[in-house]
Amino acid sequence: MTIKALRISALSPENEMSETIGLNGIILSSQPIGEYDRRVVILTKERGKIACFAKGARRPTSHLAGLTRVFSFGTFFVYEGRSSYSIHGAEIKNYFENVLKDYDSTLYACYFCEIADYYGREGLESKDAINLLYAAISSLTRQSPERKLSKAVYEIRVVSDQGECPPLDKLFASPSDVLSANTLNAFNYVLTCDTDKLFKFTVGDDTIKQMEMISEKIISYAIDKKLKSKEMLPQ
Repeated sequence: MTIKALRISALSPENEMSETIGLNGIILSSQPIGEYDRRVVILTKERGKIACFAKGARRPTSHLAGLTRVFSFGTFFVYEGRSSYSIHGAEIKNYFENVLKDYDSTLYACYFCEIADYYGREGLESKDAINLLYAAISSLTRQSPERKLSKAVYEIRVVSDQGECPPLDKLFASPSDVLSANTLNAFNYVLTCDTDKLFKFTVGDDTIKQMEMISEKIISYAIDKKLKSKEMLPQ
């Protein structure tokens, strides 16, 4: 599949002589600031989670409008100021348009991004976190209940990658009495398999429900804040 790349330049006069840095990553959130600007949070491979300002991005004719959409994945060209970053251009490799066209898929993707934002830190190399998030969002083209499986898989793996996943016997008094053998196998697979294979397996509905039960307990155990986007997820 060929993905169209878009490179946009919008250097302001005061910064056009300054060094521009190319950072590879994905936009986790995009919010309006003032009348015409946007503030975006990008998880980048090289510098971790950073906040960037896109001046004039909300103007109808702005060249920056397209590249400040949430979930946009590619290389972002930014200017590093004394206290913040400014976006000047980008090469967008994937807008995840198929995800954005589906309301429920968009809600799941926002939830994944909020978890990535929770764990993201500036200055922390984030290649693995980006690859995991990219794979998770890509999997949302599947239909329910597979999207519920994607949610459970992402929750379990992202917490595990942070070294915060508790053993099952800390979540259940007797895991083997509560969880089926298929669920236990699926859980162990999620913990150990390569990211590019993580969202490509299928299981039955009963196993999906048990995986959801595990992931809910893991998220409650590991994340000590209310995830706003979780409230919007389809039941």
